[in-house]
Amino acid sequence: MPMFASRDFILDSKLQKVAAYIQADFRLASLGGLRNHMDNANDVMIHLAKTDAPAVTFSNMAQLPLYDLDFGTGFKPTSVQLRSFDAPYMMFAISDGHGGLAVNTTLPHSIYEAFINDTEFSTFANFVY
Repeated sequence: MPMFASRDFILDSKLQKVAAYIQADFRLASLGGLRNHMDNANDVMIHLAKTDAPAVTFSNMAQLPLYDLDFGTGFKPTSVQLRSFDAPYMMFAISDGHGGLAVNTTLPHSIYEAFINDTEFSTFANFVY
């Protein structure tokens, strides 16, 4: 997706909500269940192709509280991709249908601990990335 900008910063409250949503979605499904989403996913699309950057795409943001977040692009977000995860570093790509914003984040210690202690998420993130 075309990017408007790329920013490096500590997760602010908006991105903490995105991170929490991503983690919660992983927590709700088993690894096998997530793999079953690879085809015709309505909410989560997982790309594991070796030729593409792996990404986990959450495409129903318009139906989520995240839709009301303003990421400064002038449009409401339509999807967010988890592009890479190597705790405490995480990269999101947030799309608004007109372009996007690449966000390289450093997880604050409290959030980092929550992600590391979530063994299912950590296992999957390590498997994908």
